[in-house]
Amino acid sequence: MKSTAQLHAEWAPLLKAPGNAVIQCGPSVTACHNLLALEVAGLPGAALYPGS
Repeated sequence: MKSTAQLHAEWAPLLKAPGNAVIQCGPSVTACHNLLALEVAGLPGAALYPGS
């Protein structure tokens, strides 16, 4: 996984309110990795949409 600083630098410009974000992908495998990356980046609160 990338460093905390690098993850924050890449994700922060994309999410103004991480708590309002919903992450999805086909079987939710990649989405779970992205949710973990957001937590490590200090951008908590995004939700998983498991129905995709």
